[in-house]
Amino acid sequence: MSPKKGTKAYKTETIQLFWGINPRTHIVEQVSLSRDGVIRLGSYSHVIHPSNKNRPDAEIRLVFELTDLFSVPTFLWSDENTKRRVEELRAKAAAQKVEAHEFAASGAIKSGPVEG
Repeated sequence: MSPKKGTKAYKTETIQLFWGINPRTHIVEQVSLSRDGVIRLGSYSHVIHPSNKNRPDAEIRLVFELTDLFSVPTFLWSDENTKRRVEELRAKAAAQKVEAHEFAASGAIKSGPVEG
């Protein structure tokens, strides 16, 4: 049952969930969006800038730097299709992690001064 309209509980109710890949850690992260325009990742919260009010995915990409985003309304979070999409995203993140480790191990990234 939804909270009563006009209450604080109504304003802070989560209305949409986003999943995306953190390109630094190659982990799938979940971000929630509340009715009052706040996005949350773990214990960090951020108010969506007015210019992105109708595009929360743009703000999530900007603030949390997540890639391959998809979203669902909260009532579909446990839907089989959503679970399948999250698992596909996890598989993609795992493949990216392997690729990043192989690239680093190849010596393609060298530290130190740039020769020129």
